[in-house]
Order: sequence, then C-alpha cells, then structure tokens
Amino acid sequence: MREPFLQNEGTYSLAKEEEKIVTPHATASAISIAFFRWLDPLFAAGSKRPLQLEDLPWLGERNSAAFLFQRLRGSSIWDAIWRPNRKLVIASGIVSLLHVLASYAGPFLVADFVAAYGTSPGKGFALVSGFLLAKISANLLERQRHFMLCLLGLRVESSLACHVFHKALKSSRVSTGEVVNLVTSDVRQVGWFCWEIHSVWTLPLEALLGLIILYRDVGLASFASVGALIACTLCNVPLASIQEKSQGKMMRERDCRMRATAESLRSMRTLKLHGWEESFLRKMERLRAAEYAHLSRYSYVQALSKYVFATAPSAMAVVAVALMAKLQPGKILSAVAVFRMLQSMQDGIPDFISSLVGVCVSMQRLSKFFEASEVESRPEFTGCGGGGAAAAIEVRAASFSWDRDPEHPTLKDINLEVPKRCFVAITGAVGSAKSSLLSCILGQMPKLCGEVIVRGTTAYVSQWAWIQHATVKENILFGSEMNKEKYDKIISSCQLKRDLEMLSHGDETRIGDRGVTLSGGQKQRLQLARAMYKDADIYLLDDPLSALDTQTSRDILKVSANSLSLLFTSLSTFAGMYPRDSVHEDRSTCDASSSVHPNGRQSDRKSVSNFQVELVSILSWTMQVMANGSLSVDCAEQSRAAAESATMDESSNQDRKEDPAEIQQKLEEPEAAEQRECGSVSGGVYWAYLTSVYRGALIPVILVSLAIYQGLQAAATWEVARPRTSKAKLVMVFGLLSLGSSLASLCRVLLVAVVGLKTSQKFFLGMYRSVFLAPMSFFDTTPIGRILNRASTDQTSVDISVPLRLSELAGYMTELVTIIVIVSFVSWHVLPVFAFLASVAYCLQRYYIKTIRELPRLMEIQRAPIVHHFEESLSGLATIRAFHREPQFLERLFHLVDVNNRPQFHNFASMEFLALRIGVLADVFFCALMLLLVASPKSPGSAGVAVTYALSLTTVLTWTLWSRVDTEKRIISAERLLQYTQLHYQSPRRGKHVQPAEDWPQLGTLELKEVKVRYKPSAPMALCGISCKFPAGKKVGILGRTGSGKSTLVQAIFRTVELTSGQILIDSLDISAVDVHLLRSKLSIIPQDPVLFEGSIRYNLDPLSTFSDDRIWEVLRKCELMTAVASKGAGLDSLVSGDGENWSMGQRQLLCLGRVLLKQSRIVVLDEATASIDSATERIIQTRIAENFQECTVVTIAHRLATILSNTDLVAVLQNGKLVEFDTPPVLSSNPSSAFATLLRNHP
Repeated sequence: MREPFLQNEGTYSLAKEEEKIVTPHATASAISIAFFRWLDPLFAAGSKRPLQLEDLPWLGERNSAAFLFQRLRGSSIWDAIWRPNRKLVIASGIVSLLHVLASYAGPFLVADFVAAYGTSPGKGFALVSGFLLAKISANLLERQRHFMLCLLGLRVESSLACHVFHKALKSSRVSTGEVVNLVTSDVRQVGWFCWEIHSVWTLPLEALLGLIILYRDVGLASFASVGALIACTLCNVPLASIQEKSQGKMMRERDCRMRATAESLRSMRTLKLHGWEESFLRKMERLRAAEYAHLSRYSYVQALSKYVFATAPSAMAVVAVALMAKLQPGKILSAVAVFRMLQSMQDGIPDFISSLVGVCVSMQRLSKFFEASEVESRPEFTGCGGGGAAAAIEVRAASFSWDRDPEHPTLKDINLEVPKRCFVAITGAVGSAKSSLLSCILGQMPKLCGEVIVRGTTAYVSQWAWIQHATVKENILFGSEMNKEKYDKIISSCQLKRDLEMLSHGDETRIGDRGVTLSGGQKQRLQLARAMYKDADIYLLDDPLSALDTQTSRDILKVSANSLSLLFTSLSTFAGMYPRDSVHEDRSTCDASSSVHPNGRQSDRKSVSNFQVELVSILSWTMQVMANGSLSVDCAEQSRAAAESATMDESSNQDRKEDPAEIQQKLEEPEAAEQRECGSVSGGVYWAYLTSVYRGALIPVILVSLAIYQGLQAAATWEVARPRTSKAKLVMVFGLLSLGSSLASLCRVLLVAVVGLKTSQKFFLGMYRSVFLAPMSFFDTTPIGRILNRASTDQTSVDISVPLRLSELAGYMTELVTIIVIVSFVSWHVLPVFAFLASVAYCLQRYYIKTIRELPRLMEIQRAPIVHHFEESLSGLATIRAFHREPQFLERLFHLVDVNNRPQFHNFASMEFLALRIGVLADVFFCALMLLLVASPKSPGSAGVAVTYALSLTTVLTWTLWSRVDTEKRIISAERLLQYTQLHYQSPRRGKHVQPAEDWPQLGTLELKEVKVRYKPSAPMALCGISCKFPAGKKVGILGRTGSGKSTLVQAIFRTVELTSGQILIDSLDISAVDVHLLRSKLSIIPQDPVLFEGSIRYNLDPLSTFSDDRIWEVLRKCELMTAVASKGAGLDSLVSGDGENWSMGQRQLLCLGRVLLKQSRIVVLDEATASIDSATERIIQTRIAENFQECTVVTIAHRLATILSNTDLVAVLQNGKLVEFDTPPVLSSNPSSAFATLLRNHP
C-alpha cells in the first residue's frame, strides 16, 4: 500500500461556530438556494453603506480551513482533492450535464420553429413555451453550476494553502519567495482549474450534441464539419505544448524574482544605507526580463490558440453550407445556431487548455515541494524529574551539512552528551560552528550520519532576534496561557518594565513588522522573556545577551536571580553563548570545557587559557548572583576587572538603537492600514491602464477589429437566411465574410496580447521603482507580506487576467449590441419591451452592484495577511520548531484563510445572484420576442435570424454582466499597483543641485550647523540645534542616554531622515544639495545587524562588480576570512544561502567589514557594529578599522565604553537631542562635573 501523499498529524481545533454568525446558506431552503435568496440580508447591508468585513458571515464548519485540511489526504494531490470533495464534484457534474442538455434544446427547436412559422400558430406558441422552459432551466442550472464549482475551487485552494504551510513548517530548507509564489500562483491555479474541471467531458458532449443536430439538418456534410473541427484541434496540439513549456519556465523565473524581492525588502535598510537600492532594482528588472520573455511567448501562443478555435466554427459552417444537398433557410439557420453554440464552446477551449496546462505545471511544482525532505522529528519528552540517568541531549558520531555535502560537512564526527541539570558553554573561534551545533539539536541542519537524541521540551533564543508582528504580550506568551504573577516577574527580570511604561498601550502595543520598531537590545530581551515564560526542559541560548550592554546584562541576571532559577532548575540547559556574557556552569555538575573547532570536530579538554580565565571570572560572578540573589561588592569588582566592555548608559533601556521620540511614534502607529478605495473603480484607473502603451493608440484599432468581426459574422448569417438559387455564389459570399471576420479576430487577439504585455511591464517597472526608492518610513510601517502580495498576486493578474477580461468584456458588449440591433431590425415592436426590461436591469444592477464591487477589494486586502503570515513564520522557523508551536501557527493560518474566504465566498455567490436575475429578464425579453414574431409574422428567414441571435441573448447578457464585474475585480489589481507607483519618493536633493567632484570627499570633514530633526510635524524635536565639527581623520565617539539622539544623528548624516532645519556639511558641501544615492555611495557604515544576500561571496562583498578578485581576496585576508572561504571549495563563488544562514553571525559581520574595506570611504560610521558579536570578532573589527582607516573620519556609536575609548580622539555627549559636551576624552574626564566623567564613575 502506498504511503499517503498528504498526511496530517494530530487534530486541530475547529472554529466554534456558535460564537460566530454563520452564513445561512447551509440551512437555507431549496427555493432560497436555487434563487440565492439567502443573500438578501447582505445586499440590504451593502446598499446602505460600504460593506465591511464584519458584515460578512462566516462559512460553516464543513467549509472551514481546519475541516478541509484534516480531510485532504491521499496517494496523490488529485486523489487528495477528490476524496473530501467527491460529493460536490458529483453534484456539480449532474448539474453540468443538465445544463448542457438544456442549452442545446434551443438550437434543436430552431428548424421546427422556422418550418412552422406563419403556417401553424398553435405549434408556434407551443414551441415558444418549449424555448422559454429550456432558457429558464439553462439559466438556473448554469448559475448553480458556477456556484458549486467556485465553492469547489475555494475548498481546494484553502486546503492546499494550509498543506503548503504545514509542509513548510517541516521542511529542512525553504525559500520564502518560492513558498509565497506557490501559494499565490500555483495553489490559486489549481483552485481556478476547479471551475473548468467538468470541461474535460462537457466540451466533447457539447460537440457531440451539436454534431447530432447538424447531422439532422445538413446530413453527411456534418462529417466534413467534424473534419474541420479535428483539423483545428490538431493545430492546437503543438501550441498547447509550447504553452506548457513556457508556463513552467515562467513560473521558475517568477520564483527567482519573488525570492529576490522578499530578500531585498527584508534588507531594505542596508540597501539604502549603502546606496544600493538602484543596483538591486536593476537586478529585479533583469529577473523580470527573463520572466517577461517566457510570459510573452506564453501570451502570444495563447492568442494564436484562441484565434484557431475561434475560426473553427466559421470553417465548419463554410464546409457545411458548401456540401449541403439542398439550401433550406430553416435547416441552415438551425445549423448556424449550432455553430454559434459551438463558437461559444470553442471560445472556451483555449481557456480550458491554458488552465489545464497551468494546473499541470502547478501540480508538478506542488508535488515536488510536498516530496521535499523534512527535518527529523525529535523524540518527545515522556518523563519528568531529575532522577533519571539518561542524558538530556545526546549526539552520537553525527555529521551535518547545510548543503547536504558529505565531502564538506559543517560539523563532523560530533559526540556530545549533556547531562540533566547541567549548564554547558559552547566555545570556539569565529566560524567554528557554535550556532550550527544548536541548529543540529533543533533539527534545522540536515544530518548526514549519526544520531541526535533530545529528551525534553525546548525553548530557543536565537542570536538574530525573531519578533512577531503582534503585541508585546503576544510575543512573550507565544501561545502559552497567561499567568499574571509569572508574567510580571519575567517582565521585571528582562528589564522590560521601563520600556512598557513608555508606551501608551503598554504590553498591548503592537510591534512593527520584523520588530522594526524595536532596537536590537529590546528585541533580544523580548526573546529572553519569551524563553523564560515557557517552562521548558531544555533551553538553547545562542548568545542571547550579545545585543545588550554589560550593565544591562548584569541587571537582567541580578534582578532575575530567582527567575534564573525558574529558567534553569529543570532537567537540563544547553546554552550556546559567547564568552563575554556566558552563564553556563552548573553549581554542582557543570563541565564547560567542551568546544567546537573551525573544522567542526569536538575538541578534547584543553588547559586554561586567557579566554577561560575570563569565562571563569564571569561564571563565578554569575554563581554569586544565583546563590545570593544579589551582587557583592568584591564579586562585582572582580567581574569588572575581568570584563572587557563597559556601558555608557545607566538605564536598563540604553541598548536602544533608536530614539524614544521615533520609537514612540512608530509603536503607536506601527502599521499603516492598507489603502482601500470605495465605490466603483475610478475611471482614471481604466484610463491609466488603457493609455499606458502608445498613449492608447492601439485601443481604437482593437475595437474597430472587434466591430468588423461581429459585423461580418452578422452579415454572413443574414446571407444564408436569404432565399437563393445560386449555391456557388452563397458559398463564395459566405466564405469571404467568414474569412474577413477570421482576419479581424486574428488582428484583435494579437493586439490584445501586445497591449497586455507592454502595459503589465510598465506597471511592474513603475511599482518596483517606486517601492525601491520609497523612504524608509514606508518600510517601517508596511508589512513585507503586503508588498509581496502586490508583487505576486496583483502583478500576475495584470500580466494575464486583466487584458483577457477587458477583451472578453469588449467582445460580449459588442455581441450584445449586435443581438439587440438584429432583433430590433426584424421586429421593432420589441423595443419598448427591451427599454422597460433594460431599465429594470439597470435598477437591479445599481442596487446590487454596491455590494458586489466591495467584495473583491475586501478579498484582496484579506489575502495580504496570509502572505505576511507565510513570510513571518518561515523567517522564524527555528524558534517555532524549538517551542513546538507549529500547531498554533497552523491554526492561525486556518483563521486567516477563513477570514479571506468570507468575502471570496460571498463574492462569487453574489455574482450568481445578480446574473440569475438579469438572465431571467433576458428570458422574458426572448419570450416577448417569440410571441411578437408568432403574432406578427415576418419572412421565415428574418424570423430565423432573430431567433438564432436571441437564443444566445441570456448567455451573452449574463456573461456581459459577469465579465463586467469580474473585470472590475481584476482591474483592482491594476489599481493596487498604481497606488504603489505613486508612493512618495525621497527627494534626491533639496534646493539647488550641486554635483561634487569625482573624488569628493577628499578630506572627510563633517560639520553640523544648527541641525534640527523631527519625525513628524506634530512630534517633538529629536535633534535640537546641534552644532559641531568632526575634523578630518579624527575618530569620534558618540555617547548619550536613551533618547539623546545618537541614532537620529546617524540617520541625518545618511539622509534616511531629512533635516527640519540646519545644515550638514561634508568638506564644506551641503549634503542636502547632493543626490542622495551619490551621498550614500560616498559614505560607509557597519550596522548592528549584518545582512547577507543569497548568492556568492563575491556578490555579497561587491554587489556592484566594481573590484577585482585580487582586491576582494586581500580584503578577506584582512578580515581573517580567507581560510574559511577557501575551505568552501568554490572560492569567491562560494554559496551564501538566504539570510546568510550558512555563515556564523561573526562571519557575517566580518563580511560587512569587508564591504567597508573595499569601499575605502573617507567617512565611516559604526552604528553599534559590535553589539551582536563575540569579543574576538569585535577585536578583529576594531583592529582593522584602526589599521585601514587611519586617515579617515570614523564616527562610532556603541553601548560599551571600552568600544568608544579603544580608539577615539573626540567624544560627543548628547542629551535630549542636544550636544552637551564635545572634546577629547582626557579633557572631559578631568572635569568631575562633566557628563562623560559621570558615565565613567558609574560604570566599570
């Protein structure tokens, strides 16, 4: 028996429906369901005001994401889709069969109607009754068929999206961009195909019924028509093959673009500080160019396919007329009616083929994803207490590799045993795989051989903090139950109390996306609180105090002595922390001598080194804290003597990277609400779309070709209805008219493809350029998922769906006008009826459209949180897995999917609601026409033409309405892209433009003149008239308490925030007059968070390809990374995976140092550059800065006085946005009353 292709472990809680207002659809009566009367309350609400999400009921339990997820299982994806939805598939299949039969009843009766016309009124009225019954039945059945298939698509899309997320949570290596593309493109493609799922057999059935009617009417000539149909079908076989290949290649290129887009958005601050955003924008444009090439091929082939199938009915008609033995208008018109039905069927074949090709490609991609390797599940802890002899963690003869390369393992032959109740320190040089060892314990790194055993629950604190876009409280609880006493204790222990007091909403304040509104220290302390709150058996701590200053670290240990007991008095603790802040040794059982060397092998115990002396001193200080709950003076002095770093801020919040004024504003408004238009889509959006290419010059050509096509088709129908004696002349005229309409159709489909492609490309370039050049404030308040949703879902819609929908709308409207003109020409008496019914239809549409047009907007807005949830969860997989919170995050996705399904479900239901009523009006019009024709006889040929066209009136009218609403829904994607093309650009320069010399700045003098900065007009000043001068070549340290304006000053220098007033001069040149990208390219910065990009080492050091390989190797040597890079085997082409996860934190920071060494700017800024790294890496950075930037101006912001004093000529002390002191360290320290001297006295 085959293993299930999709499996679920455990059960997940379903939504408590009694607590929610559930849609009445599930409990509605048969009449209510048939006529969609259960939607009346929704339309009543939507007619009074713009519809809101709260107005939409929830779907029932059987359509909830959790229910569908649990039932989606099988040996293949198709099997998994079939099993939970078989009843719906079968029911919709029966309805589809009845709809096809009812649809062909009309053409079947045309010949009898023409034959009886004017001779037998009784039979004519009977046929009118038959026509009306068939039309109303077809209308009702079509609406139910569409509703069922849309519901099927929603169910499949929901369950597959949840399974993609479930698989991603278990996968060993995942790419955020790829997974987002799977959900926004491939899963949606499978959902869309469900709308066409019965076309596999209904299209052949329609062809068969049409051929049966043709055989009755034209005899053996019908077989020749079949030959023409087969020839057209065979012509599409190679086209379909090309479409499939182009679709697959296009999706792969889109994966690359989305992966690069997600990476760039996460790293946008780094891009802007280095002036690289335009370079990375060009990279996005190159990736789009590759995608666009395959998109163009796909679109043109699809256009040709549409043309071939659109031509097939005309070719069939010409052949049938040419081979008919006797020309009878009734028979010919019956055949024409069939050909019109077949034309509608043939028009759907290209869409079906495109959908089939797309779903095959998407299924292959999804299958490949579901079959990917997963992380190894860890044994669950089954006992408790400390009496057992088994170790908490065991690693036996294990080797690991990020790249699954057995020749170059990251860790090799590891044997490790961590007893219960033991504190263990992992020590080693930069890049010695300390963090990787923790990844092995968590199951993050692929295992090549050996065994890893973890006995107990785990909590994890990563070196690079991962924070959710949620409230402070939600981040700390992380799915655990609230214990107020324990919660308050941990808040105090982690020094978060004062942070919360600064916020008006306290711990209910929402944190910005990726924790952007918090400093590195705040994020790290929040992570610690999250770990401390969980009563875990094993704690894995990856340098958790690295982003904090020494004093704050000690305050956390001192104040939380009892909390540390809570944290560590469980079965075992495995802590991966660097020596500077290590707290690793158990008072009774600790053995902290194990270490991992750069080659990955576990070392033997070594003699005590200087490093170990430092470690022991800190350990003894820590044990004193834990033993006594307080820090003795003697122990404090010893630890101060041993500790290398010191702090410059008394407050527990001084590790803050940003200033309170800015942070408070961001935290109070961490996220700008997504912009939502109301009412109908603005005509300006349509105008912008239609005139984007050649100023709209091709649009009239498309409309004219469409009018010619419909006109020639109508003329051909009139021609065959006229009594004739010359068959040859009829065939010639009919053939020429059909040929002309075919050429007009070819012109139209090709021009639509051209306009659609060029317009989508223009929208893409405009949106990406606008986003990449937007100010940082935009990224601070906009979740990445929201931007990714527009770059994927909306861009795909503009690429493919929008041009097709606009073309279809124009085609249906033209056909509708043609029908009305022909029917009115034959029987003008029907015009008053038409006018009355048209006014009723207008009133209906005006009432209902208010609701219908708001639902797609709600749909698009609610899809963005799903994308964001994917992006956020995948970036924090290690933490989620360590805390075993996968079920909670999956349940969160269930909720988001259910929320998104509410507007989606009611959107397609309301569409069918309105289409049904408009269709009934069309049926009434058809009935009136038939009665008038019977009551007032005309020529049989004219009556036959009117009936032939009127038969399709209901279908054309409902599809015109549906296409109009769907076009408005699709054009919303263009509207959303246009919003992002109009983002506020940061002005490249202010005032008169100045073009500096090529070698500017030559000296590196930095002067501030009355610099004032505020983040908002209503906010207080963050910098209050600062004036000072940093001489060329001097090393300047900037100190200050929280809120003093240190980070604001750096942002002002790099112009990520503009001055309110004043000037900043570099070599006497006002930087506001210099192009902002040029300015940033002339400066260098090493930020606190090292950012690496997916690619090669060469690309990460030199993204602009400016320097030679020899120069890059020289820089690697200076950064002491040459050996590490050379050992990878590929040299400068060595792989850097997403977010640099295959390189240690210290190595990442050294690579950032390498960028600065390559650039050799005259002004270098170190903004907390050593806050998140070990002391060994810090020494390397300080040494290289001192050696290589002796003649450069270096501005250093650090929270350790040792960092500031190690190589500083001048010290600037800021206080409340003002410069209170600026002089050399000896001068400032000699004044006992100076702020600098106070900092020295109060801290070691």
